[in-house]
Amino acid sequence: MLADFLSFITLQNIQNIHNTRMASLCASLQSLVANGKSIVTAIGRGIQSAATEKSCIKRADRLLSNEAFQDDIPLI
Repeated sequence: MLADFLSFITLQNIQNIHNTRMASLCASLQSLVANGKSIVTAIGRGIQSAATEKSCIKRADRLLSNEAFQDDIPLI
């Protein structure tokens, strides 16, 4: 359900979002909703993946520092 919602929202804001970036966005948002903490390390630690915790934290950091999301998605 989250992926469908994000696909709908991002189609209006970002025309060409890469599938891998969308997967990282979904995983990070699921972690944020589940844990309720908006710290990069907490988001990374909450990502459910077969990768190591360190890799998940790096994944969240790369996503949040990505310039493609800096101007297009407003903070709520």
